[in-house]
Amino acid sequence: MSTYKRTSDRKLVFTVELMAEIRDKISNGQSKRSIERELNIPEATLRKRLKIATIPISLGRYKCIFSEEQETELAKYVQEMDCRFYGLTMKDLSSIAFELAKANGVEHNFNPQKMVAGKTWIHNHSSHRSLNVIKYCRENSINLLSLPPHASHKVQPLDKGYFGPLKTAYSQATDNWLVTNPGKAITQKQVAGLFKTPYYEVSNLDKAVRAFETTGIWPYNPDQFNDEDFAPSLVTDKPYNVSEEVPEAVEVPGAAGISMEVDETAKKT
Repeated sequence: MSTYKRTSDRKLVFTVELMAEIRDKISNGQSKRSIERELNIPEATLRKRLKIATIPISLGRYKCIFSEEQETELAKYVQEMDCRFYGLTMKDLSSIAFELAKANGVEHNFNPQKMVAGKTWIHNHSSHRSLNVIKYCRENSINLLSLPPHASHKVQPLDKGYFGPLKTAYSQATDNWLVTNPGKAITQKQVAGLFKTPYYEVSNLDKAVRAFETTGIWPYNPDQFNDEDFAPSLVTDKPYNVSEEVPEAVEVPGAAGISMEVDETAKKT
């Protein structure tokens, strides 16, 4: 997931398997020079690897931060969030990458002050998106539900079953206070007292249960909403025909300097 691009076609020559093969050949009496010619390996490279007994894992100064499994898990998470209409920004992803590296004890060169991954690492990759929250939910068998944005008026239990009634009750309380205190205005001194009664009236378990029922979340009800609920979205679903003629402008009698646009249908009627 790095923006770095290699400018050469060099590849790693040594692998664990190749090193084992070379050692077998040497133990069977084959000379290093013949092994070099047979495997097409530079003499200096072969002698260096045999001496230090290590296998290179990358070329140059850039290397992978995460394992292939961790990269796959992170990419899957990004795709899942996108499918739930919570696409991650570059800033979100860099923060999650930092959290992932820290949580797994992965050695990295990320910015410890800003706690984000660097720009060279990211390329094409809030609490509901926090790695710590997701990890906690997984470990404690908690199903984390993400509600689609721009739909809270329909599927947000707090909006449907709590904030609405609370707003209504508080509005009634303020109206009553203004009637009984003519000529006075509500200030910050009165807010807490006025809010107390509506809060206790609305905050109950019954309303919480009904809120989840009316949104179709629990018990799960995929038929909670009908076609009328989705009608506002039809405006953006209307296909745009670029071949349609632009209505011509006609002069309105008696209205100098003013024109109206009418289409052919309107002209016929």
